[in-house]
Amino acid sequence: MIRKKLGKQVCEAGPSKAHTEEPVQKKKRRYSMPELLPRDFIEEQRAKFAEIDAFELEEEVASETELE
Repeated sequence: MIRKKLGKQVCEAGPSKAHTEEPVQKKKRRYSMPELLPRDFIEEQRAKFAEIDAFELEEEVASETELE
């Protein structure tokens, strides 16, 4: 504790508020990525991979004679 003399009075003070308060968090900036590829190329690739993702391969089921 810190003691301060004010005239004839002695005042006892605790730690200052600056050290006891929670630090204020700063807002983080969001950085946008620069465009590295042309937008039409990106759209073509998205369409291509959407078609690939939509494709479903049929499963073959083995008959009993094939298992023996």
